[in-house]
Amino acid sequence: MSQKVCPACGQTLPQVRGKRICYDCSTPIRRHDKWHIGSDGKLHHNDCGNPQGTPEPARTMELIPEG
Repeated sequence: MSQKVCPACGQTLPQVRGKRICYDCSTPIRRHDKWHIGSDGKLHHNDCGNPQGTPEPARTMELIPEG
């Protein structure tokens, strides 16, 4: 993450951190991310490269043939 700098005085501002942070990639776990609590008791994304998971395909209705 890049550090934010105050435009007036040039000091680095503290980073706002969420309550849930992934132990593996150190990024916040957002609202719709897929995650779990590991055996070590720490939070982990299921897949740090794709935290929101794989989208489910649209479901279609199967038509029953007449007959």
